[in-house]
Amino acid sequence: MPTEIRISKHNALYQASIQLEELDYTKLYRAYSGIRKSQIEPRVLFKVLVCAYMKGVYSSRKIEELCRENLVFRWLLEDQKTPDHCTIARFRGNRNLQEAFEDLFFQYVKKLENKGYTEHSEVFVDGTKIESKANRYTFVWLKQVSKQLEKIKARLRELVCPQGNLTSTKVEKRLEQLNTEIEAQGIEVKKGRGHHKPEIVRERDELALLYRRWMEYNRKKAICGENRNSYSKTDTDANCVRAM
Repeated sequence: MPTEIRISKHNALYQASIQLEELDYTKLYRAYSGIRKSQIEPRVLFKVLVCAYMKGVYSSRKIEELCRENLVFRWLLEDQKTPDHCTIARFRGNRNLQEAFEDLFFQYVKKLENKGYTEHSEVFVDGTKIESKANRYTFVWLKQVSKQLEKIKARLRELVCPQGNLTSTKVEKRLEQLNTEIEAQGIEVKKGRGHHKPEIVRERDELALLYRRWMEYNRKKAICGENRNSYSKTDTDANCVRAM
């Protein structure tokens, strides 16, 4: 029985293989020489990957299955040993080869353009899934905001008005008093580790930090409003919907 594999010249993968053979693989072989070699040539393995991608197959195990069972891929291997999924994964995931891969894909696209197969006049969006910035870690939760807000206000009352009502005006006036006293005493505030801060400076800095946080949490609470319990930092109109 004849064992030679014959592929129709009209087969898309046959045409792709012929076109890929015309590329310059110098960079790939130069980069491949410094890493562990498998029992299959990098040129052949690259062709296998490109043809698998053309069929919409990206899994290393699925590509290995194609190489074992599909006649076209058996033909692409040129009688070389079928690569296992580990070899395929190491080959395409090796950082030393990424620049060579980019060069080969650029050559291939340029060749298709020169032959009139591509015009680049239209742009298509594929089905790639990209994680949104509006994920669970970018959400502000009303419950947490309210909890922190109460802690901040309690500490501000201790520092500014233990017996009265807390207002932003009282906090601002206390900050002005502290700044005036620091200036009158001629205290030089030094930043960085190893510098001891006087008590009045530490009080002023703590009060200023608490005041800024107070305003910030009030702003977050206002954005959230009365009818929502969360919002996204990257899209304040987005609510978090928990999956059941």
